[in-house]
Amino acid sequence: MNVILLTDCRIKIENIIKILLDNNFEIFGICFGQCVIAEDKQALCREYQLQILSKQELIKCSGIDVILSYGYTHYIPKKVFSSVKYCINFHPGLLPEYKGCYTLYYGMINGEKEWGMTAHFVNEKFDEGEIILIEKFALDYEKTGKEIAEHIWNEVGINAVKKIVSMIKENKIEGFSQKKTSKIACGGGGDITVERGLIEKNLSPLRI
Repeated sequence: MNVILLTDCRIKIENIIKILLDNNFEIFGICFGQCVIAEDKQALCREYQLQILSKQELIKCSGIDVILSYGYTHYIPKKVFSSVKYCINFHPGLLPEYKGCYTLYYGMINGEKEWGMTAHFVNEKFDEGEIILIEKFALDYEKTGKEIAEHIWNEVGINAVKKIVSMIKENKIEGFSQKKTSKIACGGGGDITVERGLIEKNLSPLRI
């Protein structure tokens, strides 16, 4: 199967590349969005002979079976996600309760006891596609938000990728509809509506 990986320059992706190659996926290319691509990421792509795609080039790609979005923060156009068999996003939070950006920090403010990575199909709205799986873990409040976020991307998310890749190979992948919820965390400012006491007006992004 041909796959494109959508990600961010801040995300460690070598383990994901290895998982895909070990499972006989052909990686067509990697898109880092609009961030400046650091030398280490460029070197990684050279090492594995992977082409770097721009956002504009995604629309022109053909013959792709799977798109995996792992830490990618840009909107994926319908023309892109509807052209492949599977377009799957890995969201660093619990869906359907916590959508949007910076959700871990809102979850910590709310005193959540567990957190997780949600793999879901991509549709026309952010974080609202059918859920495929949720990889959960207990929240440790002795750790900082940064440490927990690194654990999500570097360990919990990797386990989720392994499971998704296995499902795709076995053609045993399906999603289930999200239920409506009042927990919506929108990063970058703007209105927030979250249960258990977050103020419903212009909150700036949380940084912990």
